Amino acid sequence: YLSTQLVFDGAKPFYTEGNLPAAALTTVYGATKAKGEELVRHYATQANAPYFIVRTALMFGAKRPTFIDEVARTLQSGARFDAAVDQYTNLTYAKHLAEAMAMHFIDTEIQSGAYHLVNASDQKGVSRYEIAQEIAHILGMSESLVGERTSDAVFATMRPNVALSNTRLPALPDWRDALREHFAKK
Repeated sequence: YLSTQLVFDGAKPFYTEGNLPAAALTTVYGATKAKGEELVRHYATQANAPYFIVRTALMFGAKRPTFIDEVARTLQSGARFDAAVDQYTNLTYAKHLAEAMAMHFIDTEIQSGAYHLVNASDQKGVSRYEIAQEIAHILGMSESLVGERTSDAVFATMRPNVALSNTRLPALPDWRDALREHFAKK
């Protein structure tokens, strides 16, 4: 079951796989995913069947536009991109996620439970501002095109600061390397 960091409320600086979803969540998406996790655990346990809950965050890849692509498109047009300096998360490159899922959940036997598969970053995660700055750097654009804003000025609804920590599986490659790989293929 693919889930999200938004099953957590941001009350802790980071979350490991042992943390259960929060009871009160700020987004409908997070609440829906938390309920999905609960149902997977319940029915798999009842059936004595293996289950895997894979939490990701801010996923990006080649198949659909994301925050990453919006930043790149805006910067390449020469326009300024304002990014939240106070909203922390992790990145998940879809290619790295797919490779890790095949390696750990298909090709080997692994214990049931929750797993975090996100690209490596500091324990607190990475801010959207830092992500936008790195994209500007990779694209050879002036980092001065990236403006600093607070999350309440950027987002219509409040999103919690949630960083996931991989403790049960090896971390995916560094988030900066993931961005470089993504843009090298474009």
